[in-house]
Amino acid sequence: PPFEGAIAAGVGSAMCSYNKIRTRWSCENPETLQRDLKERLGFRGWVMSDWGATHSMSLAQGLDQEMPGADFMNAAAIEAALASGEVDASRIDDAALRILTPLFGVGAFDINNTNTQRNNVSTPAHTALARSLAARSVVLLKNNGVLPLDRTKPLRVALFGKSARAPVVGGGGSGAVVPAFVPSPYDAIRARLGLSAGTGDCGLLDASEAEGPCVAQSDGDDTLAAYELARRSDIAVVFVATSSGEGSDRASLSFDGNADLLVRAVAAAKGRRTVVACVAPGAALTPWAGEVGAVTYAFLPGQEYADGL
Repeated sequence: PPFEGAIAAGVGSAMCSYNKIRTRWSCENPETLQRDLKERLGFRGWVMSDWGATHSMSLAQGLDQEMPGADFMNAAAIEAALASGEVDASRIDDAALRILTPLFGVGAFDINNTNTQRNNVSTPAHTALARSLAARSVVLLKNNGVLPLDRTKPLRVALFGKSARAPVVGGGGSGAVVPAFVPSPYDAIRARLGLSAGTGDCGLLDASEAEGPCVAQSDGDDTLAAYELARRSDIAVVFVATSSGEGSDRASLSFDGNADLLVRAVAAAKGRRTVVACVAPGAALTPWAGEVGAVTYAFLPGQEYADGL
């Protein structure tokens, strides 16, 4: 059903993977590529290999494009296959038609493409959508009443963790996207509290008379200093994160750095007035969950995480 639904929606290309399907490599499997996908489901687009997933030319089996190079599907190999009768010329025409038709369909050839990967193609509508998606994707795992922040009170808010200033918003690998701009939770929380530039910086709250509303921030490397800062604040928010990338597994299910020690140090000072904001690609360990007042979990939230949170 998922493949059939994608075809019905007009998808232009499909990718075969690295694994075997019933003893045959996915990218040279005529049962799944030619029979099931193209003939039974009526797929008119093209099939490309995952990067390096080919083991043969596989044109006759239903593969239309080898990626990222041409180890098997090169000019010399195709000419030899045509000469031997292994591949018919009509199949070459079919592969070319399958590749070009969707590209013409989306207008890829209508204008001269002078863009580069550095171009910022974001629009206000896209940014607003990213923010909405980020906000709706945050999971509230725990809340004893500390959230949402009471903006009617002059709160002294202390933020902890490197991702309070440089948030983790995505993973690595082929699907990684470098956003044009990533707001920080530090700036987003200041804006939420109504603080303008040059105001509302409570430093490290060294002075007991520091008045709110104001925001202080610590990277959390020194957990003793973090404890003291949390003790002098009204609300403590700890930002913890981990990510993942293509080609390797996560080393553990813990958050990066000294996250667990930092959360426990802040919670020892602030207890139920501690909020932990988590970002992770999947499951993660939260051994301190019983010691804090609220926990949010955002998975990989995208560029508008800060404002969405």
